[in-house]
Amino acid sequence: DVQNFYAAPPPPPTMLRRWHKMIPNNLGYNALRSSFSVYARPEYVQFKEDLLKQSLAIKKEGKEQVVCDFSSHPELLDAVVAGNSNTKLTRVIQSKEASNSSDSKHEVVHDDFVSFAQRPKDPWIDRVVLEDPAYDIPLKKMSDFFYGLHHQMKADGRVVIVTRPHDCRHYPFFSAAVDLWAASHPPVTFFSERLQKVGFEVRMKSFDMLMEVDTQDWLDELESGSFRALKDLEDSEMKNGIEYLDSIIGGNPHLVFEEKLVMITGTKPADGVPMGTLIVQEEGPPYGHCG
Repeated sequence: DVQNFYAAPPPPPTMLRRWHKMIPNNLGYNALRSSFSVYARPEYVQFKEDLLKQSLAIKKEGKEQVVCDFSSHPELLDAVVAGNSNTKLTRVIQSKEASNSSDSKHEVVHDDFVSFAQRPKDPWIDRVVLEDPAYDIPLKKMSDFFYGLHHQMKADGRVVIVTRPHDCRHYPFFSAAVDLWAASHPPVTFFSERLQKVGFEVRMKSFDMLMEVDTQDWLDELESGSFRALKDLEDSEMKNGIEYLDSIIGGNPHLVFEEKLVMITGTKPADGVPMGTLIVQEEGPPYGHCG
């Protein structure tokens, strides 16, 4: 049963990685991998939850607010809106077959993300959460996606993008991973400039958290396909890269590095200004320590 399945020892990282390559947007994979991930630690989960709460700024009182979740970690947003009786979640799951299901507090929509954003509807969305959208939305369609969201969002509506920097050299990676990340993970300005062009006022803020992990846990994290930017590495490249990392770590049982997240917030001006005009980039204070 499900309970015993999650209580069982984790599958080999290679098996998780192959599953992810076959079904890249599968929520079951994400839930399973996350349960064994170094990023499932309570300190890190709380880190992301706090950043989302701060960025979304959901009002706890007043009329109903609609939050659209395009992320691959629905349990995180459930925690963010928990206790907000006036908040309704619409969870959008990437799919070629459009369908809907709903209850009093949640609606689940299976649809292509770009098609969903371009539905001919009057403004109805208060908040949007996106996590690393470059891996769900073709880059050449990103502006169309943001334009559709802008049209469907209420005045003062807010889009929050959670992503990582383009420069990944702060991670214990091997050279093939660094190269693939650079090729597939766009700079944060790719998103901020396109949000601005369709009419959002944009702010960006980066946050750091010191991570201390067991070396083997980190190598398993890489091999399992945790980072979506690296999912196209060949198995041989991953194997050689992990062996190389293991050799240069030199038997050290622990690794310490900085985890960096960037929160990009686009707000639809209440006065209907047709073009966004503000981009602010800030550095948040160090958040704390995980490990």
